[in-house]
Amino acid sequence: TGGRCLIKGWCPMENPNATASRLDGLEDVTLFFRSSATYTFKDSVLEATDPSNPIPGRNLFRLGDIVKTSECSKGCMLQMTIDWTCNLNKGPDQCTPVSSFELLPGGFNYRSSYYYTTIPGRESRKLYGIRMLITFTGRGGRFSLYKTGITLGSSVAFFTVTTVIVDYFIFLVYRRSSLYLGKKYSHFDVEKTKEKQLVQ
Repeated sequence: TGGRCLIKGWCPMENPNATASRLDGLEDVTLFFRSSATYTFKDSVLEATDPSNPIPGRNLFRLGDIVKTSECSKGCMLQMTIDWTCNLNKGPDQCTPVSSFELLPGGFNYRSSYYYTTIPGRESRKLYGIRMLITFTGRGGRFSLYKTGITLGSSVAFFTVTTVIVDYFIFLVYRRSSLYLGKKYSHFDVEKTKEKQLVQ
């Protein structure tokens, strides 16, 4: 207003209705990932690693099989989860990771500016792309005779304590608790038992 600028900035302003040109053949782009997992135990450390050669479906993926190109017309973000859950009784060489992909809401873009050196001006571009967030998860386990013994011992002790607690509550709550105790426990006279044994 009044021939003066209220905001200092580059002109013209960015056009929000401008169409973005996409790359052709984006669905044929392949992605190669190589990961490894380390399982730490009390007495040993085991490591499983992806092979160095590309294997489709394990560490080699086609972008068109992961996401539709139309969904990434203005950029997109992909969440990749690599699950290294493994039964180590078969050995770490038999561990195979399972990969899954999820399209996150929202797009992805960034701006790049080129400033001229000969004249005062610049060229600003808004670029769209695909950003990948990679998450690793998994668990590894193997049979241990020592831990199995501890678990069985704890289970036996738990059932013993449970029996005592149940008897206690029955004795307090059940009206005919004397009948229950009479059926559960057998009472006998030691002296009479000895006399019968002597007579026989």
